[in-house]
Amino acid sequence: MSIKTIDKKQKIKIITLGPKGAGKTSLLKRIFYDRFQQNQMVTLGMEYFEKNLQINNQSVKLECYDTAGQEIYNSLSKLYYRGTHGVFLAFDITDEDSFKRVQTWLKIALEETINNTDIYLLLIGCKSDLEQQRKISVDVAQSYAQNLGMNYIQTSAKTSKNCQVAFDFLCMTCLEKRNQRSLQENEYVAIKQNYSQKSRYC
Repeated sequence: MSIKTIDKKQKIKIITLGPKGAGKTSLLKRIFYDRFQQNQMVTLGMEYFEKNLQINNQSVKLECYDTAGQEIYNSLSKLYYRGTHGVFLAFDITDEDSFKRVQTWLKIALEETINNTDIYLLLIGCKSDLEQQRKISVDVAQSYAQNLGMNYIQTSAKTSKNCQVAFDFLCMTCLEKRNQRSLQENEYVAIKQNYSQKSRYC
């Protein structure tokens, strides 16, 4: 994926969405700290992660908000949609109810970000190391994602498989969208300034 770089440092905001127990927190802790905890505590409210990155020689400040999956926190999660550029939409591949509930989370996310055309959602199937306990096939999840214009990646926080792949893909996609938006805004400002200068001499 080619990205046109611009001079200023970009900030990318990512949030996790999905039912409790899906594996959202374990995914982020593997990505940010390269560690895995077998009995991960359920997130209450929100947990914040931050990292400074270099992507294609461009400085990026990444802010990631890990939201709670319990329904009682739905209204709290909505507070973090504003200014979001990317979403990890996660479910547990060993739990049919988890997959059903992630569809509800997607509906909420689309409703809350209806005016945000730059946001990108990535569907994540967590706990791929538990293959023998799988309830949601790759084909089913892949088809669901494609029908909604999303990509689908399976990850395992326990083995670290595809965690960095998913992270890199989402960050690169968000950065590309941010850069394109910045270039469009710069072009608009330049056109407006040029028009104002010409108007002075009319």
